[in-house]
Amino acid sequence: GEPTPVDPQPVALHASTHAADGTDPVTPASIGAATVQDIVERIAPLFVLNKFYAEGSLVSSSTDGGTVYRCLHTHIADSWYVAYWTSATVEDVLAILRGAVAAKYTKPATGIPASDIEAGVIPAAQVNADWNAASGVAAILNKPTIPNPNRIYPGQKIRVPLGGCERGEILVNGYISDAGRAALEAQLPYLSFLSPFSWRADAQGGLTKEYSLNEELAEKFDTARLMTVTNLRAGGGFSGDVAHAIFRDDAVRERFLDNVESRLSEGGYYGLNLDFEYVFPYDREAYNAFLTVLSERLHRLGFLLVTALAPKSSDSQQGLLYTAHNYAVHGRLADYSVLMTYEWGYAYGPAMAVAPLNKVRQVLDYAVSVMPAGKILLGVPNYGYDWTLPFRQGSAARAITNTGAVALAGQARAEIRFDQTAQSPFFRYSDSEGRQHEVWFEDARSLRAKYGLVDEYDLAGVSFWNLNNLFRTNFLVLESMFGVEKLL
Repeated sequence: GEPTPVDPQPVALHASTHAADGTDPVTPASIGAATVQDIVERIAPLFVLNKFYAEGSLVSSSTDGGTVYRCLHTHIADSWYVAYWTSATVEDVLAILRGAVAAKYTKPATGIPASDIEAGVIPAAQVNADWNAASGVAAILNKPTIPNPNRIYPGQKIRVPLGGCERGEILVNGYISDAGRAALEAQLPYLSFLSPFSWRADAQGGLTKEYSLNEELAEKFDTARLMTVTNLRAGGGFSGDVAHAIFRDDAVRERFLDNVESRLSEGGYYGLNLDFEYVFPYDREAYNAFLTVLSERLHRLGFLLVTALAPKSSDSQQGLLYTAHNYAVHGRLADYSVLMTYEWGYAYGPAMAVAPLNKVRQVLDYAVSVMPAGKILLGVPNYGYDWTLPFRQGSAARAITNTGAVALAGQARAEIRFDQTAQSPFFRYSDSEGRQHEVWFEDARSLRAKYGLVDEYDLAGVSFWNLNNLFRTNFLVLESMFGVEKLL
């Protein structure tokens, strides 16, 4: 049914624009001149943190929806909270939009006084009218589906045309292992590649298909399917022994290559996504030699080769995860490589961001020094973890979805904070037994920071692990910054 109307609770940009009890309605005239911080402070009381796009409010089902978010996040950036619209008038929306539009023009080229720029002042009167209209202000006012232009309700959808915030097209890969049909259909329009996880290789060169649920939907959305092959054991866990047999035994290698070729052709795949992990360090050169043979064979047949790499910050980085992954060789032989830039915060380690931006930067700084940036797909996590404190060796954190993290914060009445160094949100809470918890996850701010690296380093695109759970905010942020290249 229709959502229950909620009385609007407008919040002033300046106390002087309201009566003593704070009940005066906000009008465009009350904006006057405001700093970006004023606008951000005004936004916060209108929203309850982070349910907004997670539940689809103010999001049109059409591809041109969401400019309220697009341009706000683009121009107010780190201070913007993505949230659920609980109570506001259309004029409230317009006031926020006008502030964001004004921020666009707080530059010397606009003729705004330098003193105002330095002070962070945004003179509303100098906002460019054409850009104002392009950002959807008029579209909101004139939208015929809004019965009462003085009030909007929780869950109500508003379409705002795209205001031109894109920076070009990128490639987007998404891994899935247990995605429902509805979740997949909602995400496929934003994917260049779909990588169902996975085909499992064995030590005899055989292949066993572990997952196929709903992957046939990819063609409907012009998304190219990649045949993802791993060295996972039947019972779980990556096996260095499987990789060793394929690399070192000529008969096993040929059987594996024949099986890959036949499955690629029969399955209508666009290419191969090879995810061999926990390769023994002494198999580094054997892995390189295997990649040479694999690359030549796939390219001769017209198939793409994508490889997955552990996040290294130098070639000398040691460990079962890292040593055998030679960035320079993969950069030369593969068409694209997924950098698995996540799991710094992981289930069996202490609480921290899953993909802290400072750590991701270290990986990229090294990667672009030895492989073409245009071949790199930046790994982006679509999940978080809930740790019980204090951390004890052998304990395990609970995986949590991004929307689940926000819901948990709401239930626990926990304050969601933002770590500026990691560029990641987190919060702490106490459970019913009095135990302390710490939760790290992803939100619009952390995602925007990661996508900004694609532009900064001129990367090919991004790769999500994984898309089993729909997180609409993810694609709203992505779409606000880039278009998605479709290869079919």
